[in-house]
Amino acid sequence: MDEEFIRNDRHRAEVAAMQNEIYRLKKNISDMEEKRIAESTADPCDPFGNPTEYHEYHDNYSEIQPLINSPGYTPEFEPAALERSNIRKFYAIGGWCNLMRFLAAYWLIRNVLKIIVSVIQSGNPQADGTAVAAYVESSSIIFGLNMLFFGLTNVGFAFLGMKLSGQRMSSLLKPKGFGFFDFVQYSVMGFSLWYLSVILGYFSSEVFSAFGIEINSSGSLPVTGIGLAVYALYTCIIAPVTEELFYRGMLLRTFSKSSQRFGIFSTALMFGLGHGNIHQFILGFIVGIFLAHITLKHNSIIPSITVHVVLNTMTVVLSMLELTRHEELILIKAQLILAFVGLMLLVLFRVRDKLPVTTPAQVRRGIPVAIGSLGFVLAAAAHIAIMIVNIYSIN
Repeated sequence: MDEEFIRNDRHRAEVAAMQNEIYRLKKNISDMEEKRIAESTADPCDPFGNPTEYHEYHDNYSEIQPLINSPGYTPEFEPAALERSNIRKFYAIGGWCNLMRFLAAYWLIRNVLKIIVSVIQSGNPQADGTAVAAYVESSSIIFGLNMLFFGLTNVGFAFLGMKLSGQRMSSLLKPKGFGFFDFVQYSVMGFSLWYLSVILGYFSSEVFSAFGIEINSSGSLPVTGIGLAVYALYTCIIAPVTEELFYRGMLLRTFSKSSQRFGIFSTALMFGLGHGNIHQFILGFIVGIFLAHITLKHNSIIPSITVHVVLNTMTVVLSMLELTRHEELILIKAQLILAFVGLMLLVLFRVRDKLPVTTPAQVRRGIPVAIGSLGFVLAAAAHIAIMIVNIYSIN
């Protein structure tokens, strides 16, 4: 009897041990399967597994591809129809806002300027059209209109684009890891890029001149004190703040939904084209890449605003200086030294913080999708057309 009891007890122990081993094996299999699914499932905030991009700047990609949250799902090389449509929607939002901002500002300036000229002529019937145009050009009027309407349209269409694309203003204004030393470094780097663009602009003028084409009008500063004050206020403060809100704020995030590199270069292109002439296109494109890069790095437009303010203020100050030949030589030497220092800092910066690259799947979601967006294409085409018209009017 005792032996039978012992055998039964031993049998129960063996069964329990076997059940425990079965449970452990099932648990291991389950854990391994969960781990496999987790590893094969894309991160909604980094769906393409791109380690060169700035993770904090990413939005949740589920608004582009809802399947991204499905276990085991990873983006395909070619975007599916719904994904392509959603990406194109964001490109269209940015493109249409850019186009409408541009057209609205020029339409308002043109029509308000006509009213002002009519009022001036009615009050001075003896003045001819040339004299009135010269007065308007040299006074604060044209700069005041630029400040008012470009400032308003930059802000207005930035907020409209953010509203349509689901962005929050607060996400643009809280820089991470940005201090005074970064500000100084970025300003010097920005100066080196400005200096480079001046050189490239000079050579581009020489190339076009060889074919008898002038590509940039000389322009002139206002001659009145109020005009100079308005010009300085717009160029040094209003333009940098409102342009950064539009380009590196709304437009960069809207164009970076599937690829940060595409966002950087497409916004730099739009920023350069928006200036309407070859010299400033070169400047805007080169500096625009840098401003977008530091925006991504610090997840805020504050760094780009501060650098933009410094560069524009420097340009205004240099344009107002009346120097002797000796003073000009000293200034040129100082600029060369500062540009060299900025170039060295820029090289070190790019070694530590390289521009994001694109994966093959991201490439298929950049230009191939953007050229199918009517708003994106029309915005670029309209700016190119205006640049051509400006060159034609000079010649």
